[in-house]
Amino acid sequence: MFDEDKFIRECLRPLASVPGSAGFTDDAALIQPPDGKSLVATADTIISGVHFQAKERPNLIAARAIRVNISDLVAKGAEPFGYLLHLSVPASTADEFGSEFAAALGSAHETYGLRLFGGDTTVVPEGAPMSISITMLGLSPEGGPVRRSGAKPGDVIFVSGEIGDAALGLLVARGDPLPELPREHLSHLEASYRLPRPPVGLQPAIVAHAHASMDISDGLIGDLERICLASGVSARVSASKVPLSDAARETCERDPRLMKVVLTGGDDYQALVVVPLDKSIAFARDALTHGHTVKAIGTCGDGPPEVVAVGMDGQPLDFAHTRYTHRG
Repeated sequence: MFDEDKFIRECLRPLASVPGSAGFTDDAALIQPPDGKSLVATADTIISGVHFQAKERPNLIAARAIRVNISDLVAKGAEPFGYLLHLSVPASTADEFGSEFAAALGSAHETYGLRLFGGDTTVVPEGAPMSISITMLGLSPEGGPVRRSGAKPGDVIFVSGEIGDAALGLLVARGDPLPELPREHLSHLEASYRLPRPPVGLQPAIVAHAHASMDISDGLIGDLERICLASGVSARVSASKVPLSDAARETCERDPRLMKVVLTGGDDYQALVVVPLDKSIAFARDALTHGHTVKAIGTCGDGPPEVVAVGMDGQPLDFAHTRYTHRG
């Protein structure tokens, strides 16, 4: 039986060390941003059986919950600051879950400079899924946050990192049929799904150069559609320019149909950034200065707010769906 009070007292309270949290002895936290900064808030929920496997290790669940929220802040050009945690666990969850979960939160505090301000825990009936919801707060400098709605015709579309590993990794984790691949490729793809790696450090380049930006969580094509709708622009991207890992590239070479999974599958948690043409070289240079590689994959136009993706053969691709949705 999961001991909620023990979990709060022994695992979470040591993480709530900032004065505004009141050591979890009050009903609300006082959050004061540093001078010259604005607070940016985002929230994401992950649920067992939907966003992670029910038997996933507690440290990976905690790390995923933190990182999917941080990716939103990165795309806005904001620095991680702190968060509120909302955790619902089935009654039969072992107490050891709490200590390993909290240890991973502590590690995230050190890595990203986070603070736990408060939240809520709930023990739910057996059979109900575990869920973790985080309200993440970031600090926005002058000039931020960067919205989805600023893209203009003629802008260049960039992505950070590599695309598609997590979507293919989900297939590996589920045991879905895939082309025969080297063991190291399978391990790389599955690890990319289980532990997102948002491009922390890219924020200064985004704030300095971007017209629009968002993270890629539900699929590259579908999330680019969201920028197009918010900005009133069209977009044309080339599948051949989308950056792939060696594992994803070999997978798609062996089964070209899986390129559509790469483009629409989601869980990348990389940055999708739209930059004026005359700033595109400077953006790529500044990104590299901050330890990240970005690649131009297309351009914005003045047509209707839709995305045309051109395949390896130069012909437009047709998609049954352009992004992940909870409707399936």
